[in-house]
Amino acid sequence: MKVNPAIRKQLSSFGQYNRSRSKKVFEKNGDIFFLDFSTNKIIQITNSVERESNPSFSFDEKKILFGTTGNMFSWEMGSGAFVQLTDFKKGVKKPDPKLSEQEKWLKADNLTYLQVLKERNTNRKLSEKNQKGDKPKRPKEIYLDDKSADNIQLAPDEKFVIYRLTKSGNARNTIVPNYVTESGFTEDISSRTNVGAAPSAQELFVYDIAKDTVLQVKTDLIEGIFSLPEFKKDYPIKEKKSGSSPSQSDKKESKPQPRSVVFQNLIWSEDGKNNVFSIRSVDNKDRWIMSLDQTTQKLKLIDHQHDDAWIGGPGTGGATNMGWINNQTVWFHSEESGYSHLYSVDVVSGKKAALTIGKYEVQQAQLSNDKKYFYVMMNEVHPGEKHFINSRLLGERLKNSRQ
Repeated sequence: MKVNPAIRKQLSSFGQYNRSRSKKVFEKNGDIFFLDFSTNKIIQITNSVERESNPSFSFDEKKILFGTTGNMFSWEMGSGAFVQLTDFKKGVKKPDPKLSEQEKWLKADNLTYLQVLKERNTNRKLSEKNQKGDKPKRPKEIYLDDKSADNIQLAPDEKFVIYRLTKSGNARNTIVPNYVTESGFTEDISSRTNVGAAPSAQELFVYDIAKDTVLQVKTDLIEGIFSLPEFKKDYPIKEKKSGSSPSQSDKKESKPQPRSVVFQNLIWSEDGKNNVFSIRSVDNKDRWIMSLDQTTQKLKLIDHQHDDAWIGGPGTGGATNMGWINNQTVWFHSEESGYSHLYSVDVVSGKKAALTIGKYEVQQAQLSNDKKYFYVMMNEVHPGEKHFINSRLLGERLKNSRQ
């Protein structure tokens, strides 16, 4: 039976639940809604011409976070107060115009001999100081140049904002003509870029809200970040002409550069003290599972997988599937054995354990709400057959990984 428009309008969309699954926040038609299951009441949080998206609960579940116009905002459930957490701006900040030496001398000379100008200058500075003190604290203006900000996350202590900057390459989309159109003219169909197109470069930053500073997370200390893929050995070495002096570009190329990587979202433990996330090389030869200390912007290695061919099996591809078993033990997929299997690592001691073993692939995995079992889909019986299991053996291995 087809749902009538009145009922369909009341239905909630996909969204995020709080830990107890008693509340839900979701986006619908570009606005943010809040659903309380105890009263079955829906509250519309935003109603604007701008599109609000990616709603989520803050770590303490007292606020709802969402994005709009490329920035992050919060809505406090108790008071209904809105706060803008980031202020990303396109382009480059224009520097204040510089005075010439003659202009500087003339200004200083006038201030020295003209009392009225000195008084005006003093009063203006005092007025600006008072106005600055009266203004509410705003987030730092962060200019993006030709990049775009995404994966914006608020740390559990709400002292830091972690975000990713992406600089799009000059990739050209494949042109696919569509001859059967309503207009009667041939039109282009949107398509992906060619395989040989250069991938987008990414950078990770931490915005310290209290210090109002932005610092980059450096990748040059990551294990194997400077290692070139095996296939690069087959490339011919460019010979320089004898007697020619090295150019500036040659000098820059001689210094090893860390490989370009892709960053995924941080996943926090339930107590908010630990986090993990995946970093992948754009050549798909390495994947690092790391933790980030946002106060120092330092990375800690949890697991590193290298494959001269390709890393991209079930749970290890673009969206790495992983999570927390407890506040210091993380689980994830890895093709370390040649098959995609589940592993756990204690992020404090570094102890690693295999949760599944065998000549089969764990294609999907989800930890139960009580964190005692995994629900997995695998091809253990036959490569073409998939089935769900609640493995007692897996539960025992999970239990042992905690010890």
